[in-house]
Amino acid sequence: MFIKHTLTVCVSLCLLMASCASSPEPLETAALPSLALPDTTQAEVINDGIIKPKDTVTVTVFGVEELSGTFDVSYTGVVKLPLIGEVDAVGYSATSFAAVVEERLEERYLQDADVSVLITPGTQQVVTVEGDVRKPGVFDLDTQITLLNAIALGGGPADEALNANIFIFRQVDGERMAAGYELAKIRSGETEDPTIFGNDIVVVDTSGARGLYREFMRSVPLIGLFVRAGTGRGIYGRR
Repeated sequence: MFIKHTLTVCVSLCLLMASCASSPEPLETAALPSLALPDTTQAEVINDGIIKPKDTVTVTVFGVEELSGTFDVSYTGVVKLPLIGEVDAVGYSATSFAAVVEERLEERYLQDADVSVLITPGTQQVVTVEGDVRKPGVFDLDTQITLLNAIALGGGPADEALNANIFIFRQVDGERMAAGYELAKIRSGETEDPTIFGNDIVVVDTSGARGLYREFMRSVPLIGLFVRAGTGRGIYGRR
């Protein structure tokens, strides 16, 4: 399912603006309290009749049971169907996608194909990994993972030689909450490796963008904490 992460876009812009900055200062995070649990771990379901990544589509080819079935829409928006193979599906309504499938089938396999499509919005848990990682993206959560696992899903830090500060963004009590961690301290066991939940956004920063992050964080309501680089002081709100 296509999930609009306005927050992710803003953070990505911040990273781009800070791409020439120096390596970030360490975060004093050893004594940080745990992040509160999220409001929900399920991805937002948007049922507007348009196919999105991670949806499923039930394709019925009348009279040809072998070509009918339920198929997953990939993160890249592709559906793999019998005989005709991969078909771009994102952005189509059920009716328009049925017409695409009919046309593809009639090109080589059937005459007067009659196809119907039912769209089921995706509801799986996902985590977004952004920033200075090798493979940023939105990843399915099939099991419970930690922050280090999430970073590994993104291919790891883009430059292992640089210190990395990690930020977790989470929706709690209807408001945006965030916390910062130092990757080296988690890896060494000095800081606990926090649990990641569905809908969390993980941002890896090796570019020294902490000032820009603070400006960004002021633009959204925080009810948790954000540790300022180099001070070890957190901003605490109600929990």
